[in-house]
Amino acid sequence: EGFSLIESHKWLKVMHRSDCLLFGSKTKNENRMFRVQFSGDSKEKSVEHCSSCVKKLQLYVSVQVSEGHSQPPDSSQTQPGCSDLPPATEVQRLECEAVEPEAGARSMTLEGKLTVPQLAQSMMGLSKLALPLAYQHSTWSTEELGPFLHLCLLDQNFPAFVEGVEGELRKLIED
Repeated sequence: EGFSLIESHKWLKVMHRSDCLLFGSKTKNENRMFRVQFSGDSKEKSVEHCSSCVKKLQLYVSVQVSEGHSQPPDSSQTQPGCSDLPPATEVQRLECEAVEPEAGARSMTLEGKLTVPQLAQSMMGLSKLALPLAYQHSTWSTEELGPFLHLCLLDQNFPAFVEGVEGELRKLIED
């Protein structure tokens, strides 16, 4: 079973304890829980594997740590006070949930749902707002991406295709 981690902060809770992760999800009044226990040559290796997984998960969702374990601060969490606001328009909610960049960075990162024009503006480089981390990770490995790009560049129709995509992105931005 697979899950998209976009908007997961609304329906997914993760608890870390030693070499185990406990996942709890709530969708349409249905609660589900499952536990993942990591293995290794030793207890230390199991805990190390689990901690490595936690680091990756924290890019997408907050992970609670049970007693006796420390958790590094999660800089991707929503700013305080956003959850206390009454329901607002999508743009207002996104503005509230924008995460401040690291020192020296010139853009802000949006969190939550994005509109199609916002995605198009970001892809065209017309927005100073960066996409959330969930949008920034490719499912393709670098080993696969190189040959694919090479193949695309050898196709005589590829430049026209790229121009067509840019044109469609501009139309989406204008709408």
